[in-house]
This record gives sequence, C-alpha cells and structure tokens, in this order.
Amino acid sequence: MATITTRAFVLRSIKYGEADRILHVFSESHGCIGLFVKAAAKKSRTLGAAIDPLSLSEIEFRETEQRELLPLRSAESLRLFDGVRTDLEKLSQASFWFDLLLHLTAPGVADQELFRLTELCLAALDESEHGWRVDLTTFFEFHTLRCAGYALGFEACLGCGASVDDAQPVCFSISQRAVVHCQRCGAQERNGRPMPRVLRALRACAHGVLEPDDDCRPAEHLLRTLLHHVLGRTLKSEALLDEMSRSM
Repeated sequence: MATITTRAFVLRSIKYGEADRILHVFSESHGCIGLFVKAAAKKSRTLGAAIDPLSLSEIEFRETEQRELLPLRSAESLRLFDGVRTDLEKLSQASFWFDLLLHLTAPGVADQELFRLTELCLAALDESEHGWRVDLTTFFEFHTLRCAGYALGFEACLGCGASVDDAQPVCFSISQRAVVHCQRCGAQERNGRPMPRVLRALRACAHGVLEPDDDCRPAEHLLRTLLHHVLGRTLKSEALLDEMSRSM
C-alpha cells in the first residue's frame, strides 16, 4: 500500500491503552481520517506536539483497504497556534470549529477549499488581539456548512421569487435548510423565523468579508439553528462556546 505525506490539523487525540493513541485529523489530501499511533508514549521525543490537538503537522501514514484507523509513521509540527492554546476564549472557538469539521465533512474525502479556510481562520484567530471573534466563527460556520452541501439560499424568496434586500425583514425556513422567504410568504411558513439584520452578514460571508461582531450575531444564531437541524443534536464544544459568549 502507498505511503502518504500530507499536512493535517489534529482535531482530537485519544489515549488508547497504556501507550497508544488514536488521532482524528483533517488532512489536506484525504479530509477527515483516523490514525493509530502505536507506542505514542515512547515516541514523545520524536512526535512531540505534532500529535497534540490544534497542531498543524506534516504527517506520514500508510494507506490500507480494510482498516478504519491508518497507521501513523511520522509527524512533524508545522504550527502550534500558541495564541489560541493559551486563551480560553480563542480555544473555545477553535474547538467548535474542529467539531464542525469532524461532524460535517465526509470521512476520507479531501476538501482543499475547506482546508485552506481552516488554515486562514486559525491563523487570524491566533494573531488576533481580541479573544472573542464572532465574525470569524460566523464566517467559518457559514462556509463549513456550504462545503458540506448545506448552502444557504438568500438571494430571492422561495415562495414568490421576489428579490430581497438587506433592509427587508425576512424569514428563514430551517426545515428547508434556511431558504429565505419574504415577509409576506414567511408569514405563511409554519417554521419560518423572522430574522432582521441577517442578510447583510450572510452576504458578506459569501463574498469573503468579515462584518463587525454585533452585525454577525443574528447570522451566527441562524447558522447554529441550521446546524442543530442538520445534525439532530448539539455539539459538546458548544457548552464552552456559549459560556464564553455569555461572559462577553
């Protein structure tokens, strides 16, 4: 079987037995995959922080046809994002982002765009003077959902086809993956949710623009509601994220 060398974000590291570890990583070449690190405790000098969560590392593993956990051969850390690791507000956001990657992306399927997005957002969070960045979380959540096949439609009303502008009160149908309805059609939608000030932030995300935190909050609330509908549950990382949010 082929030996693969690629960059990867370590999403999760789980101790297995006395000395082994199981890693879940988001790799540039294979998307989300599981790795088995045999005798990880004995290899601490060579592996170091390269297998710790939040690390961006260059990893080498062997492809196999029948094993869910691929054997890790080597790993070298490329960036540790110390600014995120040492700040609880930043850490809560990065942990949520990594949970999104784990639960929304297809295992073993590469997504170069999403990998680059993760790299850019983590770098921005790492270098930010402010610990709490609603704009980055909204931006990352929007594009992760989009890359996973849950793109939001918000250019025209689903019911009548009328165009909508940023100032217009609109409703979003979560049952239809948050497709926009104008005020008239939204009143007839049983699961419609009136969402003022949300279109501008969503359109900014779509065009790669970060809006101020206060303008992003309604959009982030909508995206989180859509996420819960897609997954059918909340993520564990949301508890810390929400606790940090309430303290802001």
